[in-house]
Amino acid sequence: MVEFSFRAPRQTSLLVCSVLVVVAALVAAVPAYRIWAAHSASHLSTGNPGPWGRLLHADVPICLPDEFIVLPSENQPPASWFFKGCTRSQVLDLLDKAGVSSREHEEFSRDGQWTGVEGGIRLTPADKTVLGLSPRVRGAIYATLLAVPENAEIMDPVWFAPETVDRQLADNGLADKSIALLKRLLYQNVGSPLLMFADRDVAMRQLPDDRERRLFIKAVSQKNAVMARLEITRDSPIEALAAYWGGGGRGKDLVPLLRSLQKADGQWNASIAYLLPPFMRSHLNTYPFPSSEAGAVKQDCFWTAFNALSAEPDNRLNDMQYVRELLDRDYYTIFEPSHLGDIVFIATADSQVIHAAVFVADDLVFTKNGYHYTQPWILMHIRDMVATYTARYPGSGALKLLYYRSK
Repeated sequence: MVEFSFRAPRQTSLLVCSVLVVVAALVAAVPAYRIWAAHSASHLSTGNPGPWGRLLHADVPICLPDEFIVLPSENQPPASWFFKGCTRSQVLDLLDKAGVSSREHEEFSRDGQWTGVEGGIRLTPADKTVLGLSPRVRGAIYATLLAVPENAEIMDPVWFAPETVDRQLADNGLADKSIALLKRLLYQNVGSPLLMFADRDVAMRQLPDDRERRLFIKAVSQKNAVMARLEITRDSPIEALAAYWGGGGRGKDLVPLLRSLQKADGQWNASIAYLLPPFMRSHLNTYPFPSSEAGAVKQDCFWTAFNALSAEPDNRLNDMQYVRELLDRDYYTIFEPSHLGDIVFIATADSQVIHAAVFVADDLVFTKNGYHYTQPWILMHIRDMVATYTARYPGSGALKLLYYRSK
């Protein structure tokens, strides 16, 4: 039996994006992959060799296509902070412990910002107050807020690696004032080096026009994602490579392809997309269609992970009880992933599973980080995936990885 519980997946909003899409967002469309020559790969990193061969990969910064940028309406009310099970005085005490100044305490205390609601109280702070918070205080307050699902669904922060944030914001057309605004609103969670941004609505109201708002959203949605290739040399063990990548009878197609590359003039490398099973190949680097239907299938991480090796998607995988039964019946635990299709779970310290992905090779996983239509199916390094969820679940303790394999 599985000795952990599943936490209901969060909807991931427009801004929580590890985005890797350049092409149109069609679920069923197979992206136009190509085979690359080795002489163009000088910028690539070399992965660890294994039964998958040796992968060459690069982190590529890519942002949302224009079709998926939705600006908030002009009459959208300011976002409020929900404090579960708290009174007004308790919230003010919490804010004091977070380190707010006496002036900020006075601003938070003003009448008209507080609304008693079922299960707690809501605070709708003024933009001026939010903008003035220091990164340390912002991080302390938001760690508390994001532990509550009602806030996490609305705030849903994006993250930046400190070493790449300047590059991500360079040459994107944003005005210097807008870049300064974004940097002013960045903060860090305890235990995570990532820079977080969770004040979309406040930031949008400070920008002069829709053009700048669109550029701002494109800038904050831009993330590093992985492009990978399989290295093919004269000495590559073609049969062994086809055995690793060619499950489900696909080896018969991979052997002639890989042999052709091996014999070609010069050294050639194959896009990893050619090697993936049909579901993963057809979904990689695509977005799902948005749907307003109440009963629409939520194509989240669990639906993705357990359908990855299937010929046809099983939509019962939206039911977490069914996922548990399937895991108990058809999977077993392993020490570490080493087969294409192994399941990689991220769990909190108290063993609540918050994410699932599919092991591909080396340290790469196939993942969808939320069921929202703004979330594509992508390849990520395991370490980056864990860092993403560490930042998204502050206060959950050290996250751990669990591995399962189909029987």
